[in-house]
Amino acid sequence: MSIVDLFIFITTSVGVTAGLVVGSLLDKPRQFIAERSDFLGEMIHCPMCTGFWVGAATSLLFDVSPLYGAFMISLFSWVIIQLVDSAMRVGEYYSIDSEDGE
Repeated sequence: MSIVDLFIFITTSVGVTAGLVVGSLLDKPRQFIAERSDFLGEMIHCPMCTGFWVGAATSLLFDVSPLYGAFMISLFSWVIIQLVDSAMRVGEYYSIDSEDGE
């Protein structure tokens, strides 16, 4: 597997995971799942848990070891989603702060 293939594998898998976990398009299905099952509700709201299964599934398409791909995508998904969430919170803090100062 080349570096480009690895990059495509990671970005595709992390994007699918982010869409499933935090995407506004899937708010209602996530809420439906959380109402029906506590276990699956926690799984669908956790980027590491969802990333593990997305990584395992997409690794079959990219000819990567499913266990290696699952753990790698689980870690990358958690890191990327936490970084984006932190950046959004910092942006919200400063936008609220600047509105109060005006």
